[in-house]
Amino acid sequence: MKGKPIFKSKVKKRRTISVKNYLRNNYQLYLMLVLPLIYLAFFKYRPIDRRAYYQENVAGK
Repeated sequence: MKGKPIFKSKVKKRRTISVKNYLRNNYQLYLMLVLPLIYLAFFKYRPIDRRAYYQENVAGK
């Protein structure tokens, strides 16, 4: 028994997961993020319309 380990290590190596498989397994998370991001991009960061700018700043005075 000299030189042999008494207990074998049962630690498994971690397999790396590809991006494709990661997204396939976690698509619900990213699907929930799509609607708020579309809302922010469309309603908060769109350029102001010329007519709306005219009505708010020029015609209102």
